[in-house]
Amino acid sequence: MNFYEKEGYYSLDVLEGRIEEIDTIKFLKSLVWNNHYHLHQPSTSTYEDLISSGNIKLLMNNNLKVELSKYYLKNDWMAQFGQRARETYWYVMREEIFKSVDPFMMGAFYESEYYPNKIPTIKYDDIVVDFTVIKKHKSLRNAIARALSLRVWHRSNLKFSLNKVHVILNEINQ
Repeated sequence: MNFYEKEGYYSLDVLEGRIEEIDTIKFLKSLVWNNHYHLHQPSTSTYEDLISSGNIKLLMNNNLKVELSKYYLKNDWMAQFGQRARETYWYVMREEIFKSVDPFMMGAFYESEYYPNKIPTIKYDDIVVDFTVIKKHKSLRNAIARALSLRVWHRSNLKFSLNKVHVILNEINQ
């Protein structure tokens, strides 16, 4: 999440004119990285089994039951929200990126990132980027800003989940 946030901030800095000398390849890569969104979906099978089988009653510690419930309810909500965000914002952003830059950019990115030893069929140097046009493209800027805010929100929720895990572990240890 930190990496994707960093890429989002870089893209925004370029779009808002805060970077004097733009590294075109770095910018194109940052646009593509902005399309990636990791969904945190912890395994719920053990908890669901405890609930559906009625074995949750075997846990004598009521605080543990409450904390487990809070943890799984919050994570379920986060997963649903994250999936909804992925299905809406990210598709919008992808469209905005393709409207703004050469559609072969994605091919160049994936070839360079995932097949670095292969001779590329699409070279970054062949991709034309008109930064005067891109910097005026408010919907691209807004899409990246929206994605970035969702990442920041998601990361804070992951921290909440991690803290909740520590609370649960303390209850188990007691």
